[in-house]
Amino acid sequence: ILLSSLTFRYVLALGILAVLSLASYLILKENIKANEGSAAVINISGRQRMFSQRIAFLSLRLVAAQRSSEKEKIRKALALAVGVMEKSHNSLIKGNSVRELRRMPSRQMQAMYFSPSLHLDAQVRRYLEKARGLLSFPDAEIDLQNPNLQYIIEAAQGDLLNSLDAVVKQYQLESEAKIARLTILQRWVVLSAMCVLLI
Repeated sequence: ILLSSLTFRYVLALGILAVLSLASYLILKENIKANEGSAAVINISGRQRMFSQRIAFLSLRLVAAQRSSEKEKIRKALALAVGVMEKSHNSLIKGNSVRELRRMPSRQMQAMYFSPSLHLDAQVRRYLEKARGLLSFPDAEIDLQNPNLQYIIEAAQGDLLNSLDAVVKQYQLESEAKIARLTILQRWVVLSAMCVLLI
């Protein structure tokens, strides 16, 4: 009876250890996945900021360019930057399985993109619309007084830039908070396993 009791306790301890080890592995795996996913979304949201500045820069270069061949080259680069920024924006909002992006990871992010107070989605789409509108003008009508150009320059230095910065910071905060929670949980699991071993 004593032997069977000890055997039962031994098997029970091994079972608990196995469960705790598996739990620790799964939490570690989730932590790594969270790190990779957060890095991707922060990188893409950061690139949004970069592309908004590139669009403003290319728009000004289009005004300053003298030769028609140079203007055509700048137009192509500007159209490409607009297309990439729009594609990245849609990936952040709708998700992207190729880039392993989930659709709008939190309520806070949804509020930042769609609430009336910030409404980054509308800001980005209007900015891209103005950039495409600028490209629709003939070269002779693109100067510093062009309304589309004025909007692009003001937005890139003001409201849009501030909104994009705020979104990047929010993504970073949420990422750090999630990773911290997973790390604490994993430490508790490891501590529990050590307690079972001691007992």
